[in-house]
Amino acid sequence: MQVFIPSLALGWIQRPLLFALSWFTGHRPFFCAPVIIVTVLGIALSALVLLTIAAQQRDAAWDIFAEQAQQSASLIEDRVARHIHSVSGIPALYGASNEVERAEFAEFARRTIASDPGLAALGFVPHIPAADRARFEAAARAEGLADFAIQERGGDGGLVPAAVREAFYPVFFVEPSAGREGFLGFDLGSDPRRLEVLQRARDTGQISVSGSLELLGGDTGIL
Repeated sequence: MQVFIPSLALGWIQRPLLFALSWFTGHRPFFCAPVIIVTVLGIALSALVLLTIAAQQRDAAWDIFAEQAQQSASLIEDRVARHIHSVSGIPALYGASNEVERAEFAEFARRTIASDPGLAALGFVPHIPAADRARFEAAARAEGLADFAIQERGGDGGLVPAAVREAFYPVFFVEPSAGREGFLGFDLGSDPRRLEVLQRARDTGQISVSGSLELLGGDTGIL
């Protein structure tokens, strides 16, 4: 922004100020008073211009930030919607079979992840009432999962047998399985944030999505 003060207007500004100065001092204005006045006005106008420019730059920066934030939010929403669409075939997989075998789930997961690389892994987490815990663990061992047990994190971060509670949500299938063998048997219901998502999906019969949290592998993502 550019500001111009006409010389005529400046003259009208100077005269009343000089008159006031002479009235208080009893002397005629000394010759440097106009210079002082012009200097003060110049400083004031410069400050006004700088403040105006700063405000314009601040507004422009905020507009850029708001636009980028909106773009990021839209991108996240699109990715989540794509992931939800990718896993929407899981209910159909289980609906078409009395019992989904591990190899069958692995093939389904392989195809799904290949079509949506944003998915880190797919898993099957059954709802196991406390009364069925021992029977479920024995069936898993009989299937070939040696030493399978429903577990949770202990105070030192290591895995320990899950404490007694009404129900459990252990990881039973996980694909890709390489490097994730230690996830099997981990009770997702031992974490209140995961439990809330699992119960919501159980009660509504709909796909449920968590907020950002630490995944079992240590990365950050959504469940």
